[in-house]
Amino acid sequence: MLPSRFAARIASAILLLAVPSFAFAQTAGDSTPPPLKGSLDLGLVAASGNTDLLTFSFGEKLEYVNGKWTVTQGARMVNSETDGAETANEYAVYLQPSYTLSARWKGYVLAGWDRNPYLGISQRFQEGVGLSFAAVDGPKSHLTLDGGFSFFQQDFTDKTSSSFPVARGQVTYKYSFTAKAYLQEIFVYLPNLEDGNDYRINNEIALVAPVAGPLALKASYVLQYQNAPQAGFGTTDNLYTTGLQVTF
Repeated sequence: MLPSRFAARIASAILLLAVPSFAFAQTAGDSTPPPLKGSLDLGLVAASGNTDLLTFSFGEKLEYVNGKWTVTQGARMVNSETDGAETANEYAVYLQPSYTLSARWKGYVLAGWDRNPYLGISQRFQEGVGLSFAAVDGPKSHLTLDGGFSFFQQDFTDKTSSSFPVARGQVTYKYSFTAKAYLQEIFVYLPNLEDGNDYRINNEIALVAPVAGPLALKASYVLQYQNAPQAGFGTTDNLYTTGLQVTF
């Protein structure tokens, strides 16, 4: 049975993240169905006996296309408890409108918020701009290169804060085995433009295999690296998740 505190977090996440997304989709589809697609990722691991373990992960992504404009919105949550004590608590939300400049080029703006106290981050905001280039756009392989700049504002768990500009480089590769089965890797490099010793690397590898209709199995591995973390925190965090993905 789920602990009441943990169940409340799950309910809050679904209400705050999923419901607005579905509401938007339903509103937009009241007249002419728009070119809207999205996905929900759900994962749950529970164990009891010698060790009581409960881990819940939730993610959602929406993409809306209107002419040359594409608006992408996404969110994720990971929460874990071991023997009644919280061991992970991560939330992230982002919004990225982009505009098609040519067959291969797009310009975009990016806004995001995240928190991860187990990395020493009470909350973090970022705002940025950039360009995206579709280097490979084949029937099975897709390679996209992004470059731009962002501005970070961070509040840390030790009650300190900082703000600084960063460069942003991103490489996204996707290989489609079939129309619904694919392997995708997203590599992001974020160097602090005011401190050469401070840079971040995020890397996500995901494998999706369809089950039936809109249902698929998804397994992913996320690496988060900070070269200059807050005092008392390590440089590297790894997250492995498996669960169901629902597309629409």
